[in-house]
Amino acid sequence: MTSTVTTLFGVWTGRLLQSPQSRGYKMRVIGISAIACLVVGFLIHPWNPIIKRICTTSFTIFSTGWVLLMLLAFFWIVEVKGYTRWTFPLLVIGANSIFIYSLEEVLRSWLNRAVGVFTFRFTFLGDFAPVAQACAVLLVMWLLCYWLYRRRIFLKL
Repeated sequence: MTSTVTTLFGVWTGRLLQSPQSRGYKMRVIGISAIACLVVGFLIHPWNPIIKRICTTSFTIFSTGWVLLMLLAFFWIVEVKGYTRWTFPLLVIGANSIFIYSLEEVLRSWLNRAVGVFTFRFTFLGDFAPVAQACAVLLVMWLLCYWLYRRRIFLKL
């Protein structure tokens, strides 16, 4: 049930962002919705604890509030203020989101091993080795997306 609610929140928000309403109206709706979700999630917490692992109702609503607040911040930075240059790496991934999702699901362990051959799994970094290895794999995945992006190859369903 909670995954359905999460999907519905995403659909409703997407429809709002695609609507012809003004930016101010969209920001007000997203802001009010974010505050409402945070308050409702916190209010039902005593009866339905906020537990991520089992994705309780309170967790779903509370985390949706935080996601909406982050969306509001990014909407303001990108759409209202016009700061878009930093979004290029995200644009490259978003243009081939199906590709990178499939790559991650199907070839993640192979890609991790292949990159590890060249990076020696960053063992010289000690406790930070897994983080560096994950970043290196992400960079390779991004470069593959960038290669597709430059050639205007976009995978769609």
